[in-house]
Amino acid sequence: MRCYLPPDRWDETRPVLDRAETHYARRVLRREPGDRIDIFDGRGRSASATLVGDTDAGAELRLDEPRRHPPPCPAVHLVQALPKGQKMDWIIEKCTELGVGEVQPVRTRHAVAQLSGPRAAKKRERWQGVALAAARQCGAVWVPEIGDIADLESRIAASTEADLLLWCDLRPGAVPLRDILEPRRSNPPRRLRIVVGPEGDFAAEECEALAAAGGTPVNLGDSILRTETAAIFAAAAIRYAFH
Repeated sequence: MRCYLPPDRWDETRPVLDRAETHYARRVLRREPGDRIDIFDGRGRSASATLVGDTDAGAELRLDEPRRHPPPCPAVHLVQALPKGQKMDWIIEKCTELGVGEVQPVRTRHAVAQLSGPRAAKKRERWQGVALAAARQCGAVWVPEIGDIADLESRIAASTEADLLLWCDLRPGAVPLRDILEPRRSNPPRRLRIVVGPEGDFAAEECEALAAAGGTPVNLGDSILRTETAAIFAAAAIRYAFH
C-alpha cells in the first residue's frame, strides 16, 4: 500500500504528507520514523521514501529518485450519465482499476439524478477521493480526473478531441463493441471516448447530437445492462482489447 503526495510537493527539499495521508501512514500502515514507504502522485510518478518524522503539518519525507510511468494508451475518457444513489462511486472505483483516465459525469434527459450547484461540487470532490483510494489500493500510478458535472450537450461539443467516439445505444442497428475494437488492436487510437447513458437510455435528440459529432453507436450484447454495469463492461472490454 502507498501514500499519495500531490505533484506540486515533489520538488520540495523535504516534502510533507498532508494530515489525511499522515494518518494513513502512521495509523493504518503503522509506519514509524525511519521506515520506508512507497508514494505516488497520481500523474505517473512514484518513488520510495523514508519517513523522517512528524511536523505540525504532517509527516516529513526524504524521497529517493522518482520513477516515471507513461499513461495508459489509449487514453480512455468515460462520459457517464448520472446514476441514482451511490452507483457512481462503484463506477469510478472499478474504472480506476481498469485504467480509465478521465470520468465525466453528465446530466441527460432521462437521468433521474440531476445534480447542480454546491451539491454537484461536493459530489465531484467525493468522487475524486474515491478514485484516489481505488488507485492506492490497486497499484495504479495514474488517477482518473473526475470532471465537473455538466450537461451532455457541452461534453458532446468537446468530443472532437477524441480519435474514436463511441456511445452505448440500445436501439437496433448499433454495432457490437467488439467489432469496433478488434480491427484497431494493432493500431490503438490515442484518445477513446465512450459515452454511457442512463437507465432510460439517451433521448433521440441526444443520439442525433452524438452521431453529428462523429460518434458510433455500439451495443454491449443481447442483455440490457444497468448503467453501472455498462460502464464497467465497456471499460473492461477496452482494456482487454488494448493491453
